[in-house]
Amino acid sequence: MAHAVDSGDPAQLAARIAPLTAEGNPWRASARETQALIAMRRGEKEEARRILEALVADASAPQGLRERAQRVAAGLRS
Repeated sequence: MAHAVDSGDPAQLAARIAPLTAEGNPWRASARETQALIAMRRGEKEEARRILEALVADASAPQGLRERAQRVAAGLRS
């Protein structure tokens, strides 16, 4: 699915990702990161930043993902 983020229909991608973002889902952090990428693709910079900042604060998300989210969110602030 990751390859579809660049070329797939954003609405369809968002619908496919939504169930994975549920609390307790082991793929939640990755799905939230993908949601942020979809938001960026749609031009929804503030929504993407909100999602990424929530990931940075999520202690259950993998450290590498949180660091990546922090870098991307910082880039969206400029």
